[in-house]
Amino acid sequence: MKKFRCLDSTAAVLSMLCFFGITIASGQSNVVEDFESYTVLNQTWLDPTTVPDSGWTRSGVGDADWEVRCCSGSLIYTSGSSQEDDAFDTNSVKFLVLRRSNVNVPYRSDEDTEFTFPVLVEGTLRFQLNPAGTSSDPFKLALRDSGSDKNVMQMVYTEDRWPMINSGDFRVQDSVGNLLISDVQLDGQPDSYDRWYDIIFTMHKGGVFDLEIIDIGPTEPTSKTSNDMARGVLASVSNQTAGVLGIDTFRLESGAGGGGGEQPTMIDNLTITRVEGATVAGTETGTGLELPYSTQSLSIYQPQVTEDLTTGIWTAQRSPILGDGTTKSALVPTSGADFRAIRIVVF
Repeated sequence: MKKFRCLDSTAAVLSMLCFFGITIASGQSNVVEDFESYTVLNQTWLDPTTVPDSGWTRSGVGDADWEVRCCSGSLIYTSGSSQEDDAFDTNSVKFLVLRRSNVNVPYRSDEDTEFTFPVLVEGTLRFQLNPAGTSSDPFKLALRDSGSDKNVMQMVYTEDRWPMINSGDFRVQDSVGNLLISDVQLDGQPDSYDRWYDIIFTMHKGGVFDLEIIDIGPTEPTSKTSNDMARGVLASVSNQTAGVLGIDTFRLESGAGGGGGEQPTMIDNLTITRVEGATVAGTETGTGLELPYSTQSLSIYQPQVTEDLTTGIWTAQRSPILGDGTTKSALVPTSGADFRAIRIVVF
């Protein structure tokens, strides 16, 4: 008997969201992008959006903003005043870095660059970040649901501009722009400069999320703050409304930033740990799997299926059904695709 992994929804318009064909076990961590699979020689760059099936895309044309770099110690500032930190861990010599090919001011990200993954409805997305030292916004991130075209949250890091000069600041906004985190490291440069942070985003059943920002300190080789050890948790929020049931897009947003200059922003090790709801057995038939779901009297239920959660396109499976308080079932075809998601929409 084959099984679905399902998320029961608290949303009024959605009864259930289930997945058939997700192979990652519940609770298993999976490094979805550590940049080690790319062929990048020492002292060279690679635009990951040019690699087929990489999961990376960008909105513009011409020079890329974010590129995979190899290897550590390769971005020594020409004046000799500083050099970059190493990649996050000693076993990972490649990393993503913000770099404009145009070395003239302003150093900035001119386009959105996205990494997509199978939708995460319950679990954790984690990555390491070393933001640039700059007076602009060297790092702007949005975690998104591409189907609804909505941000769950947006994060900005600024070294010395907002809300005061000479401080290292994280700002996080929710899906409608409310400020959730305004963290200010009052010691400013150099103490808040050139450091690695652990960003941990956790999505919970029912469309709420937690976020934790952890200072994990400088790494080798020597940086401007190599004697200033890790400071631990800088800021966190819990049980925030996401506005959607899941995320599938890691978007690096456009804006002024630290590309092409001294110590540009670096990212390493995107990891996903899935804990996606209960497992529900489906009854195998000649044409697919019958998925049971409960109904309430006078509510109307419409089963819908998709093979690609990134498109936002769902196909109705049979006509709408009038609920009567009993258990109904929806048919999910099992041939022709390795992955399918089914949702039960309530009207």
